[in-house]
Order: sequence, then structure tokens, then C-alpha cells
Amino acid sequence: MDTLFIAVNAGVARKAPKRVGKKGQNEAIKAAAAVRDMTLSAADAEADNKFNSVKSLNRQEFFQCLVKLAAMRYVLSGTDKDMSSAVVKLFAHMQRSLPDYAKHNADEFRAQHCYIEETDAVLRKHEHSLNVIYSIYSESTDGAGRGAATASKTLMGFDEYMGMINDLELIEPSFSMREAKLAFIWSRMRAVDELHPKCRAKIYNISLEDFYEVLVRIADMKAWPSDDEIRDGIPGISLGGCADAGQFLLGLRAEGGKQAHTEFLAARDTEAGDSQPVWRKLEHLITLILRTVESRGTESGADMKLTKKEVSAFINQKKG
Repeated sequence: MDTLFIAVNAGVARKAPKRVGKKGQNEAIKAAAAVRDMTLSAADAEADNKFNSVKSLNRQEFFQCLVKLAAMRYVLSGTDKDMSSAVVKLFAHMQRSLPDYAKHNADEFRAQHCYIEETDAVLRKHEHSLNVIYSIYSESTDGAGRGAATASKTLMGFDEYMGMINDLELIEPSFSMREAKLAFIWSRMRAVDELHPKCRAKIYNISLEDFYEVLVRIADMKAWPSDDEIRDGIPGISLGGCADAGQFLLGLRAEGGKQAHTEFLAARDTEAGDSQPVWRKLEHLITLILRTVESRGTESGADMKLTKKEVSAFINQKKG
């Protein structure tokens, strides 16, 4: 396995490898590099070296490893003579051990939850505020100096995204840090040429449309109060008559404290408590975001329509 990693990760047109392994490994490295040199143009070779770390596999190299693993496990051992069926067997073996999030189908989620009229109506209702949030956070300096080759002032990078998640205090019992990262990863669109700098920037950042999808995914993952609870309140805490989920949850945190807020969401993070349609959850999430920003900003009043001044003041306050 170690030899396979080194051979596949040899890269294109690299200088003599500094990594010296056991006898025979250097020959494998040189052979793999020679094959790749013959299949890639000079421009592709330069791009490959630019975005291909000598200590990690890129996606294409990862695919190579999977095919070679199938050959090592089934073809070379004599279990199967056909390479294609060996790959199928390897994937079937791997799938039994994969966690659910590794089997997620992003396109199925989009068709069921994003590309529907109700979700579109909620996003259009709050389009101005969401665009302001996206544009301000996309211009932030979070993670500056890291990933300079894929950085963009008009797209939202992962560090900028996580800065927004932390500023809005969205991580809680029903929505973990791992789920926040998965929402970002699943919402990114692929590119035709992963080695091209412009395409690379698209892969490592999310566009405005991707950002809308992230919000739908976050809303679907988090636990929310029911419409009855928002209207009537909950026993022990007088929160009845709230206008929306954002006002309810911020009020719960203010009156009951962090523990009451945590216990409330944890109790509703079940299949029974997850009966609301995704577009309704999205409305809950957006009202929570808008009220969180307006409650910390400099402008008075809560008109549920954010300005650049409000979002910038909110970010500066959180940094302070």
C-alpha cells in the first residue's frame, strides 16, 4: 500500500524524488511518472505540479489507486480475471463499511429540496439580505495567505464560510461542525478541468447559487421549533407570540440560558420532531440569521432586511 501511494503520487515531470524508500520503490516512482509524462501535455503537466502536493493524492490519483487496488486484490491474486468486474467487487466491499454521509447523492437532494417552488419562494423573499451576507463574507480576510492559488474576492471560500458559521453561532447539538463542513462540500459544483486555475477556484469556493444550496442543507440538518411552539411558547418559559423561529430561539437563549436552548434543540433532533417541510425549515434558518445580525449590528430596529453596514458592523463586533 505504501509503494502504491508513492508510485501513483509521483507526479509529472518532477525532479529526482527526495523520498527514498525500499529497494524497487524508486523504479516504481520513475515508471509511474514516465507514463504520466506521455499522457499529459506540457501545460497540463505544469498545472498538475502546481496543484498536486507531493505529500497527498489529488482526485485523479485517488481514482488510479482504487483501480490498482482492485487489480492487486482480485486480478493478481487470481480471484477474477476481468478488470472491470474486479473494480465492481472492490466498490461493493468498500460500500459495506462506508458511513451514510459518504453515500450521499447531492443531485437527489437538489431535486427533492432545492428545485421546488416553495424553496424558491423563500429564497426570493430574502434574496437581498442573503446576497448582502454572501458578498460581505466573500470579501473577508479569513484564511488569508492559505490557498492563494484558489482564493477569490467574489466567491466564498471554506475559511470565509466557516467564519460565517461561527459568527452566527449555528453550531449546536442538532448541527455539528462535521455537518457544517459536509454542507459546504456537497454544495460545491464540479468543473470540467480540475487542473485549470479558474476551474480550481470554482471547486474550492462556492458561488452565490451554491450558497443558497448550503442554506437549504443547513436548514434541513438543524432542529427547529414547531409553528405551535413559536405561537404559543413552551412550558416554564414565556415565549408565546413570537413572529418567527429566529425571535423564538434568540428569546429562548436570552430567557432560559444556553442550557435551556441546548436541551430544547436536542429534544427535537429526532425523526418525530423532524416533520416540517424543508422550505419551512429554510424560513426558520433565515429568520434566525437575520435576527442574529440585526441584534448585534449598529442600526436600530429589526426590519428583517440587512444592509452592508449592518453585516459589516456585525462582523467587526464578532472579531472584536
